[in-house]
Amino acid sequence: MTYLQNYQVLSSRDLYETRALLAELNSIDTLDLIERPASFDVSIHGVALGDLQVLHSSFGDCRIQLRTPESDNDALFMIIPTEGGDRCSIKGRITQFRPDAE
Repeated sequence: MTYLQNYQVLSSRDLYETRALLAELNSIDTLDLIERPASFDVSIHGVALGDLQVLHSSFGDCRIQLRTPESDNDALFMIIPTEGGDRCSIKGRITQFRPDAE
């Protein structure tokens, strides 16, 4: 399923181009590949709903690591995996989740 299919912002295999766009669209400090060689094939779709930005990103058949800065303001950064799995570390607490988990 392609989410936001009519709102494509980027389609690229270039890690540096993807980093630049995500830094501009979101407050993402770093985007790194965890393993090499990896099939990095990114597709980013996005839409603004008032003050809320909704992005759907697919990174291909690879493992990535995203880092976001800590924020003291009323910002919300939420990741919802639609395929694969994820591990999130917030202030030293690690949580693993995947879309088929109950």
